[in-house]
Amino acid sequence: MTTQPNNVEPVTRVIGQLTEAWNAHDPQQAMHLFAADYEGFDISEATPRHGRRGASEWVERYLRAFPDIHFTGRQTVVQGDSAAVMWTVQGTHRGHLMNIPPTGQTFVVDGVSFLTIKKNQIFRGHYIWDLAELLRCLKLLPELSDSKVVA
Repeated sequence: MTTQPNNVEPVTRVIGQLTEAWNAHDPQQAMHLFAADYEGFDISEATPRHGRRGASEWVERYLRAFPDIHFTGRQTVVQGDSAAVMWTVQGTHRGHLMNIPPTGQTFVVDGVSFLTIKKNQIFRGHYIWDLAELLRCLKLLPELSDSKVVA
């Protein structure tokens, strides 16, 4: 579902192209969607990514770890040149990520991207996703349990 006030088509088009690039496993296609002065903040990284090179390295990092990665957009809300995109990602852990060797485990994780898009390119991105759920799927974090609730 997409909430679209007037004149948001360029923003939603870039978001669609980004999703297509991820699902095509094509970091070069994705790289061209980022501005030269792009700044990206991923919840799993201590420092931001800068520029097209930083964006490309970020995409390649996830594609190496999850070569069958697939994103599904859930909802997009656009206001001016900014968008909030709720998504689900799934795949199989087949490469190193965050110093974690491949586990072969599959995962399904939800997240939200807050994007600023100017001149048909992503200028800024904040990526907030359920890192704890990924670790649970990879069998590296115990399942949540309501059996021992401490008051």
